[in-house]
Amino acid sequence: MLSAVKDSLQELQLSSCGNISDNGIKSLVNLHNLHHLLLYDLPEVKDKDGCENILRASLPNCDLQFPYAHACELKTGRT
Repeated sequence: MLSAVKDSLQELQLSSCGNISDNGIKSLVNLHNLHHLLLYDLPEVKDKDGCENILRASLPNCDLQFPYAHACELKTGRT
């Protein structure tokens, strides 16, 4: 479904979703205009390092953040 906005989407966050697999992450390589991509707490992604390598190679101008942390472990800046 993201292919409809592949030419305009600049920022994307995918988090806390059990429906996103390695193939789903790898499909993000088509979003060539991404400037910021945050991925975390995706339990069905089994090869995080492989997915990250593919994204970094395909989207060299994108600030990619793919920590191992779960959503509850990330600091939000809220007190």
